Amino acid sequence: MIRRAPQDEARERPPVPWNRLVMEAKEAAAFLKMSETEFRRLAAKGTIPRHRTTGGRYRYYAYELLDWLLQR
Repeated sequence: MIRRAPQDEARERPPVPWNRLVMEAKEAAAFLKMSETEFRRLAAKGTIPRHRTTGGRYRYYAYELLDWLLQR
């Protein structure tokens, strides 16, 4: 078994990989470092760009979220 150094455990990892282009609400909220509740509220108001799938779920594109964040 390999033991990790204490500094490795404390290192923060990004919540969503950068190669993930399409995300669900929970992943998108973590990507923007905000609470899921606040994220869903802003998305419901139409502030955050979202796309509805055929099954009725919403998906968020990383490049649109970054554009939204830069315009904010």
